[in-house]
Amino acid sequence: MTWLLLTVAFVGGAVFFALRAATQGRLQVEAVLGRVAGYGYGTAPSGADPRAWLRRIGRLAPGGRGEAAEALRRKLAAAGWSKRLAPEDVAGLKIVLPASAYAAMFIAAAFDVIPVLVAAVTGIALSGLAYAGLPAVIDMRVRGRRDKIVSGLPTVLDLLTLSIEAGMSFDAALSRPGRRPSSRSPTVSTRPR
Repeated sequence: MTWLLLTVAFVGGAVFFALRAATQGRLQVEAVLGRVAGYGYGTAPSGADPRAWLRRIGRLAPGGRGEAAEALRRKLAAAGWSKRLAPEDVAGLKIVLPASAYAAMFIAAAFDVIPVLVAAVTGIALSGLAYAGLPAVIDMRVRGRRDKIVSGLPTVLDLLTLSIEAGMSFDAALSRPGRRPSSRSPTVSTRPR
């Protein structure tokens, strides 16, 4: 059993280093491009920041620097998560989540919770799901947010047109759809009773 665990660990390490060697040229290009300043998107993480280690891992990961990071930054902005997550965080999560899933299965097999073969297959499957799942979640959020904006656009345009026709300036009419109704104005409940 010990040999099987060691074999699974060595195979996992070999796959990791093979993928790392295959992307080495890209990593070097991204490292050079990543030296360009962030153009005010965020500050460098401090040592007290609990996500600092995640960002450090993300800078080393594919997609954490350069042109791929800018594309990811645009996706996060479209998803509405640009203030919560940086591209380095997402790139770090794409390394940490699969590694954690694989390690959890390896630990479960080491303590005889599940058989080793099941742990190896489940670990690989969970790692693949974690690696592919994060971009899929971001893409779903982008599509959902885009659909919500497109469905609300006719209402906003109607309100903008009515406000301008009522004599408001264009600037005041633009700020009107973003305002919440005040507590003094009557609201109509759309809930069925």
